[in-house]
Amino acid sequence: MTLPLTGSITSGVLRTVLIAFAALILLIWVAKSVHYRRNSITYRSQFIPPNSPAYQCPHIDGGEDVLVVVKTNVIDAHDKLPAQLATALRCVPKFVIFSDIDDEVNGTRIYNALDTLNSEILDKSPDFEIYRRLQQFQQQGRNTSELGIDLKDEIKEVAALDKWKMLPMLEKARDFHPFATWFVFVEDETTFFWTNILLWFLGFDANLAHYLGEKRTSNDLVYANGGSGFILSSLALANAIRETKKDPNKMEELVKNEDSGDQVLGRLMKQINIRLSDVWPTLQFETPQAINYNTPTWCTPVATYRADSPSAMIDLWEFEQGHIRYYGLKEPIRHSDVYDIFAAPTIGLEREDWDNLSMDKNITSGTKELENGSEAQKAHETKLGCRVACSEADGCLQFAYRKGECRLGHTLTVGHSLEKDAPGNYRSGWMLKNIAEAIEFADQCDRSWKYGGT
Repeated sequence: MTLPLTGSITSGVLRTVLIAFAALILLIWVAKSVHYRRNSITYRSQFIPPNSPAYQCPHIDGGEDVLVVVKTNVIDAHDKLPAQLATALRCVPKFVIFSDIDDEVNGTRIYNALDTLNSEILDKSPDFEIYRRLQQFQQQGRNTSELGIDLKDEIKEVAALDKWKMLPMLEKARDFHPFATWFVFVEDETTFFWTNILLWFLGFDANLAHYLGEKRTSNDLVYANGGSGFILSSLALANAIRETKKDPNKMEELVKNEDSGDQVLGRLMKQINIRLSDVWPTLQFETPQAINYNTPTWCTPVATYRADSPSAMIDLWEFEQGHIRYYGLKEPIRHSDVYDIFAAPTIGLEREDWDNLSMDKNITSGTKELENGSEAQKAHETKLGCRVACSEADGCLQFAYRKGECRLGHTLTVGHSLEKDAPGNYRSGWMLKNIAEAIEFADQCDRSWKYGGT
């Protein structure tokens, strides 16, 4: 007996079919926008943990002529350096680490950057009260790793020493490797792709005075952000050291008048007429989760990231190892490659207790010109209204909503989790179709290797 297709049954079947069809379309969007664009299973299988004997350190001409200079401090050295030594520094032929105290981490010597400063400063300057205590503690035989733990509440006092390290580090770095062509300065939470750096250098004339970094400004001063890493050619370093020798008292005043070591170097470079070359986003300070993935970054080779934990540094090292095994030196690591592995798997329709760092437009009750549409006018009142506002805004890729506020983003960013169920938390969402289209457009850019920061 055949059942009659009643109206209710027909509508129910039709509704089921439509839902299934919509789900299929959504899956296609998701596949295009958040799944890896390459053979990710093969790519992932190439990953190698840092304790594996199979890690890759391919030879690139000039590697022995580069000195990597790492800056740390007594509080962070024993927490951050072990991961950096086991990963990013593992393939570097020559590196040196400077701190505010002589130390040793996992068998690697750490040099005191401050011990050659004027004794008048070391003995009497208020900035060096913590330094004098450090020397006393060390003379008493205190364990430096325990000392770092004890001083965590005095991070401001330890940080005050930081700007004084910059000028002596320049001379100590040259003394450590007097024939180096390039000097790459990084911090203890900076991870870097060594092969990308060496390939990148092939496009520069190393005989010129180069000062490379991510641009920062303060009033009239342009300087490189140390957290991103910065690079000096041997000529730039030699000119800087020569300037510091002319009038040491003047250099001391220069340091006193600046807020950070990065600004100290920027001021010194300004005095000797060496301009900063802004090489962002090859050198940049964000984590893979915080960077804006857009047309300027997408196809650009990347040299540095900030690793916000030792595990993040290890993950990036494993990623670099996988890339080398899969591509060799044919393809540099680009921001888009990092997106595939570190960002894409996190992006979905929505995530609770998550801030995806949407920052391009903020809609609140005080916003005079709300987006058109009935739901969009409630963008600051409901999550649905916020999503609709994003869907109706040209170029909107993501949004973050909490009661009373809707933020829209026109660049793709992963962001970070928030404390679960905390008051005022954001719920973040992404426009998967728009993201898929943006990625398809970005992938059309010139993917040939660009040397010399261009």
